Amino acid sequence: LYPGMPLSSCIFALFLNFLRPRPYRINTPTESNQIASITNVMDTRNLRADKITFLNLTEGILPSTRNPVWLFNERQQKEIGLKTWEVVRNWERYYFFRIIATAGEIEAYTVVNQDKDIESSSFLNELFEFCKTRQTEHPPLWEKVSIPADTLLRNLFPTGSDSPLAAQTSLLELSQPDKHAAFFSIPFRAESDLCGKDAISLSWSSCEHFLYNQVLYFLRDVKKIKERTYKIDETLNRRMFGKLLHHYLMVISQRLAEQHKGLLSMRWEWLSESFLQSNLNSALADKKLIYQMPANYNKQFLAELLSPFLTDTAARFFRDELDARLDSSSEFITLIPENEEYDGARESYKLLMAADDSTRGLKFLVKGRADLRLETASRRYIIDFKTGGYHELQLVFYMWYYYLIEQPELEESIDAFVYKLLDKKLLKVDTQHKHTPDKLKEALKEALASLMESGYKPPSQINWYDRSLGISRVDLLKNIEPQAGEE
Repeated sequence: LYPGMPLSSCIFALFLNFLRPRPYRINTPTESNQIASITNVMDTRNLRADKITFLNLTEGILPSTRNPVWLFNERQQKEIGLKTWEVVRNWERYYFFRIIATAGEIEAYTVVNQDKDIESSSFLNELFEFCKTRQTEHPPLWEKVSIPADTLLRNLFPTGSDSPLAAQTSLLELSQPDKHAAFFSIPFRAESDLCGKDAISLSWSSCEHFLYNQVLYFLRDVKKIKERTYKIDETLNRRMFGKLLHHYLMVISQRLAEQHKGLLSMRWEWLSESFLQSNLNSALADKKLIYQMPANYNKQFLAELLSPFLTDTAARFFRDELDARLDSSSEFITLIPENEEYDGARESYKLLMAADDSTRGLKFLVKGRADLRLETASRRYIIDFKTGGYHELQLVFYMWYYYLIEQPELEESIDAFVYKLLDKKLLKVDTQHKHTPDKLKEALKEALASLMESGYKPPSQINWYDRSLGISRVDLLKNIEPQAGEE
């Protein structure tokens, strides 16, 4: 496979073939004024550069691959004037050649692998064929770049580096408990991680990270690191559609609360079609939609093509689902919608658990906001709208925050629901037997004990994996053989 190379370099080259793509940072001297910036082709509009380097010019990256179409197929999108894959491809071709035509020097890199069906970009082939027609002294050539394995190794870890990643190790060493924790976990340092406080403050999103993916909790909630987004998907996908539907239901709830001071009859048949349509018009008039809607869509599209589905979903929620699932149809209710102008910084935390031995001397503070609450003389209802998956403990979290911290006697009179927006189904969470309020406290104590003993560990279940796992290298765990006596 690698003639003329040492055996060790051959083995290392085979190992490199199975590594994920690795980003590299180019550090320029501080006195240099030429600083490189990283972007994508679609964001080079109205820009020019003296020197451009294209990385990974492969088919499927640039031009981008054809994605499964949601809501309308390609033919339907073309008929109603929406952008199709062919239009997007032509945009990418135009901006690719435009930035090249304005640059003074170009470098382009591609990857070709027949075994994995990876081909060079068709744009690059077009450019090559065009260059062959030009009368120049130097005809265009494909240059195959080969980098020896030992050269890559020296660039990864400079000589004399004291980085723990540069230290030699083996899978056998990593299987030892002390080595295992040091390599795969980030140490917990209470003084710096808690900013000198004796409390862990959690919203539901940070609570979810704390329980199930502590590496992600450390990155996003302790160190406040946000993933950089290089390209925004300019299409009306399920997530954007769910946000729009969520906003529409919030507008209806706010209107009901304002018109009747929050006190309403549990009989919802009086929500007429004209009432639902007028509230939809009000929702679509929100100025924020101007900036949130993808560039290829407009309010007319929403009003004409999507409004029947939106109003039907709202009618199903209020008239059918609430009327069928709530047990107080003869009572009056107080409707308490979420405040969409919510300012998380102003919302106060509440004490969920005081500091004691079971919490390792730390307090747990929580704050949150449910989408909708309904209250009668005898019952409390908490409802959260979802476009995708959900976790039952989120509703338990809201039960504690809104009621049980201050009124624990209400536990038996609280019902929690999830409304699946796209499925138009209201699902009740079993908080009496399976997901009792104590389960949240128990889970937090277990997560805290694990954090103090082993640091911020990668998630143990695959359904909590996310893009941050490349940092923790949890993919190496599957290669560590258990020690004697372990399963």
